[in-house]
Amino acid sequence: MTMLRINERTKAALRSLATERGEPMSRVVEELVEAARKEQFFNAADAAYRRLRGDPEGWAAELDDRGTWESALGDGLGDV
Repeated sequence: MTMLRINERTKAALRSLATERGEPMSRVVEELVEAARKEQFFNAADAAYRRLRGDPEGWAAELDDRGTWESALGDGLGDV
């Protein structure tokens, strides 16, 4: 087990969330960290796509790649 120092205001908010959810504070911390990790990942992916869309040549290549993968859907295998 690792100890983590947090201020009293954060501890009170964490305790309140844990009580509302009926979960231990450690579980709430795990869930919040995972949610923040996912948000950071998707924000980075969104920023990367925005940059790509700003590059006409790169975006055309992306759309071409997507077309290649979409054609694989017609491979006759159905839902395997």
